[in-house]
Amino acid sequence: MKTDKYNKAAAQSGNEKPLVSVVVPVYNSSKVISRCLKSIDEQSYDNIEIICVDDGSEDNSFEILKHFKTTTKKKVHIVVQKNAGVSSARNKGIKRSEGDYITFVDADDYAEPQMIETLVKGAIESHADIVKCSRYDVYNEKKIARKPIWNRKTTITKKEFYEEIYPQFYGRCRLVNAFATLISKQLLKENNICFDENMIISEDEAFSLELFDKADCFTYIPEPLYNYVKSSSGLSSNGVDLKSRIKSRIKSIEKLRYYSNKWGLPNREKYMKEKIAYLGVYTAMQTSYRNTRYTINEQKELYKSIVHDKIYKNAIQQSKKKAMIVPEKIICLLIKMRMITLSFYLSRFVGLMQRNFRSKLEKYRNA
Repeated sequence: MKTDKYNKAAAQSGNEKPLVSVVVPVYNSSKVISRCLKSIDEQSYDNIEIICVDDGSEDNSFEILKHFKTTTKKKVHIVVQKNAGVSSARNKGIKRSEGDYITFVDADDYAEPQMIETLVKGAIESHADIVKCSRYDVYNEKKIARKPIWNRKTTITKKEFYEEIYPQFYGRCRLVNAFATLISKQLLKENNICFDENMIISEDEAFSLELFDKADCFTYIPEPLYNYVKSSSGLSSNGVDLKSRIKSRIKSIEKLRYYSNKWGLPNREKYMKEKIAYLGVYTAMQTSYRNTRYTINEQKELYKSIVHDKIYKNAIQQSKKKAMIVPEKIICLLIKMRMITLSFYLSRFVGLMQRNFRSKLEKYRNA
């Protein structure tokens, strides 16, 4: 049985529970990392190791990690590297891990006390390679339960992926997040699955495409057990390298197209066009948000380069806007009408409104 393989290390150590490696990427997280670590330390599931990867922090994050290691009874590894991004940090954590399962908790987020125990139970009961739970979105300490993908605990086997899992990647897929997820270490190791370190966004989606391509069984738990902290500044593209973001988005499209052809889903070209149109509009909108790295004229030119790019242009013109929410549909319509400058400024306004009223808008999107 699969569980025998997964629990081999646990059995050898004399512990009947499988070991879970919790990977925490850390970068200039001194204001939030203590809450994150505390939530891991207080997990009801006790057979865990905590791998903190300091990705070249310039604040006192490292000192906080060292202090935590001396105060907790949990096994803690601290890995230090030059700043290389979250994907590199997660990959370093995977390599350092000794667990039967791996889960990721971002430094500014925190877990509910029973998260790991619930995920492990789900994995063992269903022999699942991947287990995901729902989450809370946290705005200024106020928690809003995210609408679950399925309303009850659901286990999906490989033969059902073609109907239940793969089609979701063509929309606003909520299966792609690395957090709130328990993954078989064996699945990662045998298939050499890791994060693409050249992508600054959509790296979770690229990672998840490969995960679900190789996995045989998936379990979803609708209970919100992970707290995803959203700040008003987090939505802004302030300081983000927009050119690298655009390149990463194109790469994510290429990866989805590769797996789309591999899976051979019916109507996949129609689905791909809708996904590309959505990503084109979404990327353009993000490019318009206030950014200290660029002048507004530079952002306008980048915005135009996206909507006129051959990868996006035809898809946007033909799109039925099925994957888009209302603001994106309006921007898409303006682009179709070649009202590019107006669409740019409206996108910029939408970004400002989202930044100021994010939690209220999320309620409508989550309905």
